[in-house]
Amino acid sequence: MNLNSRSKLALGVSAGVNIFQADLNLLQLDVQNDPVFINNINNHVTPNAGFGVYYSTERFYAGFSIPNLLENSYSEILQTNGTTLIGKEQRHYFLIAGSMIKLTENIEFKPTTYLKITSAAPVEADLTASFVIQKRFYVGAMVRTGDALGALVGFDVTDQFHVGYSFDWSYGLQTFRYNQGSHEIVLRYDFIFLNRKQIHSPRNF
Repeated sequence: MNLNSRSKLALGVSAGVNIFQADLNLLQLDVQNDPVFINNINNHVTPNAGFGVYYSTERFYAGFSIPNLLENSYSEILQTNGTTLIGKEQRHYFLIAGSMIKLTENIEFKPTTYLKITSAAPVEADLTASFVIQKRFYVGAMVRTGDALGALVGFDVTDQFHVGYSFDWSYGLQTFRYNQGSHEIVLRYDFIFLNRKQIHSPRNF
């Protein structure tokens, strides 16, 4: 929806079905006879739906989404003391925002953030700061709170074709043992269809 000549608002919904299966009694447990892992989960079918909203201008964007609105239960185990152990999905909330700030005629600054929120867990944020040079070359750094650092570069080969590379290094005490860094290569091509006379370039987001 065009709010005015410079800003837009987009709304999105999704719906689907999850099929979950787990052979829990095959696991090697630190605590034997844990009631949570006694029974397997066989083809547990649960429906779900999601919602999102996105606001954007040429130099700013912000969004909020809940991919899974329903907190489906996968197992309920009644213990001898009368309490019930419930295994269920947790609802997650995501917020994104970013801006493009002009520093000089040939250099622009692009800060972005990505917040992930769910109950009984710390709020996690991805913070990225990039510099855009000559509207084609990108270089920046990223930090994920309590978990990782990263760096990224990218280049618009043409108005439609973009290549990029990023590396993130996990410094968290719990994750570093299993992940000493990951590499990502990005190739993006924007197709121009017959009913489009031109493509808007550069596109900031």
